[in-house]
Amino acid sequence: ESAGGLSDGAQIQAADLLAALHDVSADSFGFDRATVIGGLHQPNDENPNWVDFFRDQRLLYMAGQALDAGRLTENMMARVETLAGRLGDWLESPATPSLIHGDLWGGNVLCHRGRILGFIDPAIYYADAEIELAFLTLFGTFGAADIFYAPVVSRFITYGFGVPGFADSYMQAVWTHDWLQQWIAAAEDEQWVIEQYESVPAA
Repeated sequence: ESAGGLSDGAQIQAADLLAALHDVSADSFGFDRATVIGGLHQPNDENPNWVDFFRDQRLLYMAGQALDAGRLTENMMARVETLAGRLGDWLESPATPSLIHGDLWGGNVLCHRGRILGFIDPAIYYADAEIELAFLTLFGTFGAADIFYAPVVSRFITYGFGVPGFADSYMQAVWTHDWLQQWIAAAEDEQWVIEQYESVPAA
């Protein structure tokens, strides 16, 4: 079974397993050795700042590899470098690095009879745990982490908080998903209310 076919119970189990993994911490982002992701070398030079690590060891390094392989144009590389120079405007470095799987898309989740058997083919390093979300949505996969963040997405949208474009795209994907729309519809059909939370106190 793949992540796209996980039962509700398996998705909850996956969320618990990931949360436990992310609780494993270190002093710096990165790892004590290089790893691989797919067939690509993945450097992990340790850095106490997540934004600097992600900029140098992921964004610029991988873009450079794509440029050398002829899969990225010089013009696009220049745009990537401009983006890299402004990452600090949009990203913050979490206080604590978390151990992540690093390549957790649906094809790397083993499940049988509604239970998670394991997460395979890892590209581990210490990171901002939220980067795991990017892989969970790779190739259209919608999984436990998205469900975990659905209430956060709901608050950002209903309160009208502005977010960067890449975050807005993710939020809209979550917001329009059938499961979340069913949750919203069920909430709107609910008959009981808690009066003290239904009105805003006068200033």
